[in-house]
Amino acid sequence: CNYLPIYLVSWLEEETQLSPSLALSIAAVAKVVQMLMTFPVSFATDRYGATKVMLLGGGSVSLVAVPCLWLVMASSTGGECWSGFLVLGLLLPVLISIYLIPSNLFMTCVFPTPMRARGCGLCLGLASIAGGLTPMIASQLAQQGELWPGAFISLLSLPSLAVLLWSRREKTRSRLAVYQRPWLF
Repeated sequence: CNYLPIYLVSWLEEETQLSPSLALSIAAVAKVVQMLMTFPVSFATDRYGATKVMLLGGGSVSLVAVPCLWLVMASSTGGECWSGFLVLGLLLPVLISIYLIPSNLFMTCVFPTPMRARGCGLCLGLASIAGGLTPMIASQLAQQGELWPGAFISLLSLPSLAVLLWSRREKTRSRLAVYQRPWLF
């Protein structure tokens, strides 16, 4: 999800015929929005817990990714695309941030101190590999249909949502040790 704004530049150019500068502007706005969301999402995570916030954000992203792309395609005309700024520059980055910002807190909670750095490093490394391939995979899927990249993002979030639900259940049953801030889990 974090690499989605990078891919959006080529998708906006190819599928909605936006100029490269306008497509880059939308992607830049998306990254700034993600940065600014750090503060409110961190506050919500401290108040309600990492898994609850991540489930809200991840579930929302998986539900709205395809409709967001469809809305931008349907409403872009003549090289102008205000819906692109609103939907792909603001709405989707807000939801992605709600999903991604608490992930580091979640990772540090599930590894004991002696192996926390290795565990978190492995998780972040694997996520970066998968995320780094997202633009390439989305580009290939876009050749099959304009909305397939959104479907890919939606489907990509399902395994992590399943892990979040599983970890909450196992924590409740005392089968999963939470090593830091168990009240935020």
